[in-house]
This record gives sequence, structure tokens and C-alpha cells, in this order.
Amino acid sequence: MNIQALDGQWKIVRDEENHGARLDWQLSIPPEAADAPVPGIIQEVFPFYDGVAWYYTRFNPRVESGERVLLRFGSVDYFAEVWLNGAPLGKHEDGEEPFAFDVTDFIAWGRENLLAVRVICPCETAIDGFVLNETPHCNKFNLNYTPGNKQNAGGIIGSVALESVPRAYMTDVYVRPDYATGEVRVEIETMNAGPAACATLAASIFENAGGAHVATIRKGVQMSPGKGRMRLDFSLPERRNWSFEEPFLYVLRVSIGGAERAHEKSVRFGFRELRVQNGFFMLNGRRIWLKCAHTANCFPIGSLVP
Repeated sequence: MNIQALDGQWKIVRDEENHGARLDWQLSIPPEAADAPVPGIIQEVFPFYDGVAWYYTRFNPRVESGERVLLRFGSVDYFAEVWLNGAPLGKHEDGEEPFAFDVTDFIAWGRENLLAVRVICPCETAIDGFVLNETPHCNKFNLNYTPGNKQNAGGIIGSVALESVPRAYMTDVYVRPDYATGEVRVEIETMNAGPAACATLAASIFENAGGAHVATIRKGVQMSPGKGRMRLDFSLPERRNWSFEEPFLYVLRVSIGGAERAHEKSVRFGFRELRVQNGFFMLNGRRIWLKCAHTANCFPIGSLVP
């Protein structure tokens, strides 16, 4: 098994005095902790509460051992500090983007592990330097609330999982297609947790998932220890541009590996460009008209979506 989901029922406790880190709450689950869903928000369990909260879960690792093991978070709103079996893994600030920690040296095989996550959901009073109105917070408010805004909310709002990867793996794949030329620029961020090594980088484009093969690039690369960046360039002169009438998507599949198993990622993309030009919305160089309504209050309790 390469991926093990850790979603489900966790435990949560409020830290209203912000003294949990000083009292080593990362070492055990406080007896007063309540059940909490992950993904979810703090306010499902503690309505109208903002500030510091601690999440906990226990798990037995079932992913493959012997390579590297990553702990991935889909998103934590807004600030996260993470421990595994009492060992600090790191911190992350941003309420929307995914992040990961390499837990290879901290995970305990063959027994139960304790994962603790300290979350700051900022409010008007500064907590460790974080103030709600000084962070990207969309239209979240907890004081002076008015209709059309959103009650302040935060927590582990994305999925959490363990992933087993080779020593040399990809951390991100970004695709930039050009609708006018058919050029596709692929930027790949990598991590090599071992010594310098030769690897094979292969990338293929398909028409939709399981569709016809369009193009392939395969080449040998040298991976130095630590972070790296690579680039591939495709040319698809017979492309199908994305439109409202035909929202056609391609699939890029990338793999990188050497003597050990390869690491693979897939990304969907379309040939489309949306911009505002001279005050008009333009899709692939053609003017379009948009008609819509918006309110942030349409999300059900516990459901935060992009």
C-alpha cells in the first residue's frame, strides 16, 4: 500500500489559554477531548469558538516501509504545528494550500502512533502574532457579523494521509498550456532524500483519463541531493482547445525513478486562458458574458469548499 488515508473521527480539545504547547499537550490526548471529524472545522464541535485547538488521532501505519514516508495535509486553516509521537515535524501557515512532512525517521512501525496537530484559528485578539484581519481570511468575521459574510471557521479542512514514496520523488507538477500555440510547459519540483543518482523522467499526455495517447517525452536526468526543479516542453499542434461547448481536458502522467520503483503523478489540464481585457472577460481570446450570484453563506455547517 502506497497511500493510507487518515481521515475520519479524530479527537479535539480547546486551548483557550494557549498553554498547551508549554504543557506538552503533544505527548498525549487530554481526557476532556471530544470527537471531531477530519476533514472538518473546529466550529462543528465548538460553535462560535476561535483561537487555539488541538487535534489528535492514533493510527497503525500500513504503508510500505523501507523508502520514505510522507504525511500529507490537504489544508489546515489557518496555522498548523504538527507532532508525531511527540517529535516536532514542523509548522505551516496558509489556510488553503496542501503541505507535507517527511516522517520516515519518526514513524513507529508495528505499533500505534500518535499524531497531534495544534491549529490556530485567528480572531481579533493576537495569538502568537496572528490576527484575523491581518491574514488572508476571505470574508470571515466573528465580531460585528453582518449578512453576506461568513462566520469565522478553521481547522483541518482537508484530507490527511500517509504516502510511501521512493527516496527520489516529485513534490509538485505544474502544467502551463498555451491555447494559441499548442505549447505545453511542464515544471516539476523534486526531492532526493538520498545521494546523487541517475533517474529516468517520463511524461505522457492522453486525451482524458483512459483516452488516446497524444505525446511522450522520456529522458535520463541527474538528481542531486535535496530539492530540485525540472522542465519539459511539449508541442501539440493538433490540440483541442477548451470551451464552454466542449470543456475538453487532457491528462498528463509523469514518473521519475531509478533502480527502485518510480514515483508517479497525474494532472488534468485544458488549453484555456481566461483574462480581463479592456474591461471584458475573454476566454481564449474571445469575449464571453458571465452571469452569476454569490454568497458565502451557502456552505452547510462543516463544509468548506474552494
